[in-house]
Amino acid sequence: MGGSTRFNVSQSILSSIEISIPSQNKHEKIADFISHFDKKVQLQQEKIDLLKEQKKGYIQSIFERDLKFKDSNRRYFKEFAMFPLGNHAYVQGGFAFKSSKFQNTGIPIIRISNVQDDTILKNGVCYPDSEMIDKKFLINQGNILIAMSGATTGKTGIYKHSEIAYLNQRIGKFEGKQSFHYPLLYGLLETKLFKDSLQYLIVAGAQPNISPSDIMSITLPFP
Repeated sequence: MGGSTRFNVSQSILSSIEISIPSQNKHEKIADFISHFDKKVQLQQEKIDLLKEQKKGYIQSIFERDLKFKDSNRRYFKEFAMFPLGNHAYVQGGFAFKSSKFQNTGIPIIRISNVQDDTILKNGVCYPDSEMIDKKFLINQGNILIAMSGATTGKTGIYKHSEIAYLNQRIGKFEGKQSFHYPLLYGLLETKLFKDSLQYLIVAGAQPNISPSDIMSITLPFP
């Protein structure tokens, strides 16, 4: 180290370290083996991406009534009725946690940066202090969240983790009324009608912000 405050490793020390290097033939075999799995992973990811696109297409067809379903008597279901989203679901806004009181452990806080397409990531989460937080700000597995501010406004994702988390401000949590089906709700949020309506609200405002009441006012087709 000498007089430096940093730990330095000299070139001579690095040169003296012995490591095991496979023969050229073995090296190529190992590289081919790893590449084989890399290609499989890539193919699987391409299949997943294709299925996601197909899903979006089917969802669009369902709510535009291009794709119809029949009941047990083989009769087509009635046409969808247009209702404000708030008639079927409530949007709960998040809690304004203070960053000055964050801890290193506890129940994680899901922030707007954690909301990604189709899912909720837990990268770089923070934890609140031990103060009592209302249970309405809890996130459970299967909850649908939406970003309500900033560049990611309107982005939705499903919380797929088994551990509970807290809902931070600028994020909305959908809560279905009565026996509402969450997969149906998420399908509606994926439609062009919802996204266009949301974009209209964003453009109408001075900043890319939306409120729970804005979201609940959007009219959508319900079966």
